[in-house]
Amino acid sequence: MGVRAIIQNTIYFDGVRIEKNGLLGNSGFGLEIAKTSFNIGRLGISIASMGVIKRVSQLMCRYAERRNLSTGYLSDNTNFREQLYSNFQSLFALETFITFLGNQIDRGISVHDDFFNLLKMICPELAYTAVDNGMQIIGARGYIETNCIPQLSRDVRLFRIFEGSTEALGDSLGRSYIRYNSDAMPHLLVKTLNANDLLEELEELKSEIIVIIGDVDDSRIYIKYADLVGYACIFAVNRIISSDVQNTGLSWAEKRYKKHYYELKQ
Repeated sequence: MGVRAIIQNTIYFDGVRIEKNGLLGNSGFGLEIAKTSFNIGRLGISIASMGVIKRVSQLMCRYAERRNLSTGYLSDNTNFREQLYSNFQSLFALETFITFLGNQIDRGISVHDDFFNLLKMICPELAYTAVDNGMQIIGARGYIETNCIPQLSRDVRLFRIFEGSTEALGDSLGRSYIRYNSDAMPHLLVKTLNANDLLEELEELKSEIIVIIGDVDDSRIYIKYADLVGYACIFAVNRIISSDVQNTGLSWAEKRYKKHYYELKQ
């Protein structure tokens, strides 16, 4: 499908001697280096997903401004405008969140691994939806290679798999929050984001979920709960950083959080 430039080969080290100055990090801490690589990779994919949403929005606008329907230009169509506005709202909210994390990293402040994992769950899914909606808006012409959307569709599909699939990350994170009483949620929402109210809601919902599912190991619930925690973090960051532009993202983040909350509560 996409990313055809990636070549899959196997490298064998036979009798190779590595000098001390060729060692990456400190001996015995290879796992920490691997985790850091995963975190940066997941952050990179999340940022690339934002670029995909921007690009497909540009392509949608370029087409809609030229496409004349019986009711007028497609750019005046309410369905088109709704799709485009949804793209912009998600961009404002997610870029605020990613910028917040980037500033933390630049200041040397430790950023919890779950922030990267939750972002990796959410951003590629939104990018894939945006590209799919863009192709739907453009119609059959969206299948023409010169429109760029077919390539975007192939490439962004991979984002949902690379560096941990959405389902694998969601199952792992949700399981740790619900089953293993992970201390990650208080760290994310209280220590970092000052969102005690959201933590209380999530903890209350978790108690209800445990009563309902009992000992049943339900991956669907874990994934949905992890998704909810991710939107809680995005909502919390957008509350902290307030401006006219961010308010658009704040409204979107709040709606997404409440939507996922009530769906899971039911």
